[in-house]
Amino acid sequence: MKIAELFNEICEFKQIEKSENYPDKNIRDLLKLIQEEFKNHFSGVEGQDLKVRIPGYFGHLPNVLYVCILPERQMVSNGIYAAICFDVKGRGALVGCVGSKKISQNIKTVIRKTKNASLKIDVDGASEATKYNNNFVNPAEFFYPLSGENNLIQHLEESLQIAFSLLDEN
Repeated sequence: MKIAELFNEICEFKQIEKSENYPDKNIRDLLKLIQEEFKNHFSGVEGQDLKVRIPGYFGHLPNVLYVCILPERQMVSNGIYAAICFDVKGRGALVGCVGSKKISQNIKTVIRKTKNASLKIDVDGASEATKYNNNFVNPAEFFYPLSGENNLIQHLEESLQIAFSLLDEN
C-alpha cells in the first residue's frame, strides 16, 4: 500500500472514530503499515540508523496519531526529529521537524495556535502534554484526501535535514 493511501485511510479513521464503533486494531494496522513504508523509504539517510515510531499504547487510543522519524540517539519524548501528526478531526496532517513536547529542546518553533486561533489542521490533543501545534520548526499542512506522496516525502526529507542541523548545533 502506498503512503498516500495509508495517509488517507488514517484520516478517514479520525473522521469517523467519534461517531462510529471503529475497531482499534484497524488503526493500529494502518499505523504499522505506514511505519514500515517510512522505514523502507528513510533507511540509511545520511548514513544514520533512523528509527520510525508510532504511538505504542492502544488500550486507550491517543487523540493525536503520529509517525516520528528519529535520528540516532533521539526519542519521541526527548529529541529533535521529523514527524507527521494527524489532525484530530481527520482533515489531514501537520508535517515537519519537531522538538519533543515532554522535554524542551530549546529550538525555534513556529507559533501556529494562539488562544483564539482556528486552524485548518489541528494537532492539539486533550491535555497540555499533547498540544503539538507549536512544536514544529517548519510546519506544513497536508490535506485529506492526499492525491500523491511526493510533496509529503520531500517535506519529511527536508525536515530530517533540519533535525540533523539542529542536532549538530547542540
